[in-house]
Formats: sequence, structure tokens, C-alpha cells
Amino acid sequence: MANASHEMRTPLTTMSGLLEGLSYDVFPEEEKSRAYALMQKETQRLIRLVEENLDYEKLRANKIVLRKQKIDAYKMISDLSNQLSNKAAQEETTIDVLGDQQAMVFGDQDRLTQVLFNLINNAIQFTQKGQIKVSVGRQGNATIFTVSDTGIGMTAEQVDNVFERYYKADPSRMSTKGESGIGMAIVKQIVTLHDGDITIDSTPNVGTTIIVTIPDQQTVN
Repeated sequence: MANASHEMRTPLTTMSGLLEGLSYDVFPEEEKSRAYALMQKETQRLIRLVEENLDYEKLRANKIVLRKQKIDAYKMISDLSNQLSNKAAQEETTIDVLGDQQAMVFGDQDRLTQVLFNLINNAIQFTQKGQIKVSVGRQGNATIFTVSDTGIGMTAEQVDNVFERYYKADPSRMSTKGESGIGMAIVKQIVTLHDGDITIDSTPNVGTTIIVTIPDQQTVN
């Protein structure tokens, strides 16, 4: 609750100040539309925070029923990379899709898409004028997803804590992106519910590689 309150304080304080200014009519007419737009943005930020918290708690309590099936894994990463390519271009970063074009994965499509979206989106946020490689392949009776970037990287301590809820490896930059710090905790829970594994190899100022392993044989969920 303390962490949640801390995350909510900033947007609520911003909105409170803007509402007070509007109520006393202290903003010039040309600034009012900007104030309304900022309040809308902060409201959406709060909604995302609440939804992500509820989602995480449901995952943690195993109250989510996964609809597992065989999925075209290569198409999944290709679609996501195309979807996020414009965002990467804004950072002057490219996304390359590699791997086995015939690879399939057994799992819940929406939830695995959520995992990969988070990982690719994070890579974009922390990579400027660099390269991101997203790949998929098969190893034994498992599907292996890899997201690798040439971004700012993380220290060993940051890697150890990155799956903690509300943890932000780079708080100053994350706050400018409006992120909640819950994304990687949700990723970890989804991978765990697929009886999978996620590992991170990262070096400051060199980049980060994240590997997600999803086995074919899983417990019923």
C-alpha cells in the first residue's frame, strides 16, 4: 500500500494543482487546453496503475484462467515488432526479427503477447540510436524467446531487483515515460504460470539480453 500510494501521489498532486488553478481561473485562456490535456493524461496514468495492480494480484493469486494452445511464435514477435517499430524509430533505434519462422509455442496468446510487448517496449525505452533483436527458436521441448538490446543496461543489483513490484532500474527516466514499475513483476508471474523461466544478462552501457523459456509440457491452469 505504501508503494502504491507513492506511485499515485504524483499524478494526484498534479491534477489537484491544475484543478485549483482552473477553479480560480488563474490560467490564461491559451493555457487551459494544455491543463485539461495534462489532467486527462494523469487520469489515464492512474487508471493504468490501478488496472496493472489488479492484474498482478489476480496473477499472483492464480485467479487467472489461461487459455493455452499452440501459437505461431514467429508471427507473434513479428507482429509486435511491427507494432512498436515507429516508437523505436523515434529513439533512432531499429528492431530486427530473427529465428525459426516455423517455431510454435504452447501458451495463452494474450498473456504471452503481454510478456513480449513489455520486454520489447522496455528495450525501446532504454535504447537510443541502437539496435534491438527479437528472436524465437526451439530447444528440446521448449520455445525460447530472446530480446536483446544495445541500451543503457543494468547493474547486477538492478537485475536482482527488476522483478520486484514498483522497482524502477532508472527512476528518473521511467518517470518521464509515465511507467508504473509493475510491468516486469507481471511478466514474471505470467512466465511462472506457464511453468517457464526468465533470465537477464545485462551490462551497464553495453545492453541487456532477456531470455524467456516456455516448455511444451505444463501443469493445468
